[in-house]
Amino acid sequence: MCQKFVITNGSNEFPYLLGALDPKILDSIAIAPSFEDDTEHKKLAAEVLDPPAEHWQRPVIQKKIEAIASNFDRSMEIMPNPVLLAAIPKKKIHIEKQVLANGSETGLWVVEIPPTSEQAKSLWIIDGQHRVKGLAKTKTTQSLLPFVLLYSENDVYRPETLAKIFAQVTTEATPLDPVHKAWMQFVFNLGDYESGSTTWRAMRTVALLCKTQSFEGTTNRFYNAIGFNPRLSELGDQGISPGGFSYSAVELAELLNKYFYKAAGSPFLTMTEEEVATEISLAIDALVNVCKGKAQDSAFFSKSRKEQKYFRDGFIVGVLAYLKRHGAPHDWKALLKTFNFHNTDWSDLDWIETTSGRSGSISKVVANACFDNVFGESTLPTGTKDLFDMFQGSNAKLTIEYAEVGADEKIKRSTKKTHEMELVHGRLVDTLILSANQRWIKIRNNSPNVGTFKFNPQGIAAELDLEASAFKNGRIFSIEEVKKLKKMLKFIVVSELYGGVQHQKTLQIKFDA
Repeated sequence: MCQKFVITNGSNEFPYLLGALDPKILDSIAIAPSFEDDTEHKKLAAEVLDPPAEHWQRPVIQKKIEAIASNFDRSMEIMPNPVLLAAIPKKKIHIEKQVLANGSETGLWVVEIPPTSEQAKSLWIIDGQHRVKGLAKTKTTQSLLPFVLLYSENDVYRPETLAKIFAQVTTEATPLDPVHKAWMQFVFNLGDYESGSTTWRAMRTVALLCKTQSFEGTTNRFYNAIGFNPRLSELGDQGISPGGFSYSAVELAELLNKYFYKAAGSPFLTMTEEEVATEISLAIDALVNVCKGKAQDSAFFSKSRKEQKYFRDGFIVGVLAYLKRHGAPHDWKALLKTFNFHNTDWSDLDWIETTSGRSGSISKVVANACFDNVFGESTLPTGTKDLFDMFQGSNAKLTIEYAEVGADEKIKRSTKKTHEMELVHGRLVDTLILSANQRWIKIRNNSPNVGTFKFNPQGIAAELDLEASAFKNGRIFSIEEVKKLKKMLKFIVVSELYGGVQHQKTLQIKFDA
């Protein structure tokens, strides 16, 4: 017997029933729409692409069930907190008003659940699966378990509505895993995953990569190798063959969204998610085949300390940069050879100092910028033989702009000139000679292979505000400052590159008469 109530929201009515039932009976007629600990990534990815997904709740935690059963048997506690149930969409249950023998109505409702098997249960447990299963396992507790049952003969409780309710009312102490939450929102077009949005397109691309065995006749190395089941990812290695490129669905989707789908103005954003997934898969396969030596020993695919995750991410960023600028290439292998991938020893990492801490943050920025630059421009920078050469500072430069300042202490823009300083190669001391009135100086880093640079002012210059940031938009030196400097501005320029590598050069700027 249940009481029936109706929530009215505008013109919509959402009926629900309140009741209580033996948890053992409840466990026999209701099931949580959850995936299992060992559900394969490809299976979840396939469900994500074919909504409404049936398995959108987290796996049951057996220890929690055992703890609930043991606690209630030992302490003889009661459970007043109701569980939330819903009729599984498209499955009918029967409810009718209770009528006494004399024909009068009691105000209560009788709910009839048709006989079910484990595979054909009629009710979903939206919230409280551990309470149901835990109390069903008790040996001495006889208390009924209260419930709220969402049911409408008009099918107002659509799967996406129930999933949204689950996300809102779940009382689990542990929040949803970010990966689980993301693909559940994608399935039901919730939050940032509104259908057709850039985040939605990115996640759809990732799901296609995970569930598709081959693209254009070439084996897809991402097949079943992207983390959609967070529990499965915890239990073992995840990543492609021969190794590396280990991503959760969220990590890879964020890369695709940031470096491709959110790129305003690109004429190639019309590529479908299937086409983008195809090109990423083909590019990775080409990388495996083009890498010099054994791929599994390289910084891309090694399962040992040689793996450089920033190269992995950077390569994906590079592939996306190429697609944004040029669309799909005719042959990824040929393109990688253009960048001299086949002659680069990707296992020679002795030049790297560290990629942890602050150096790791810089390395990530540098790797992404270098791959983006090379693939986007579809060529290596002038004088650079390969990407390793680029990471180690080839063609790294500071751009120094300078201009005359008038009597009103304002820049004369028509007098602007430019000087470039080699940061790694070339002479150790770079001297720039200016005229007395060329007192406006702007210094910037346009080199993708330089993460940051800083100045250590020398001599009298140390007394002035001469951080690198002071030159970002240009700095005017007053006549008094030039006099104080004795017409000589001197810095030690420290450049930070990939892998914690630093280089020092001296920059001298002379204000000549």
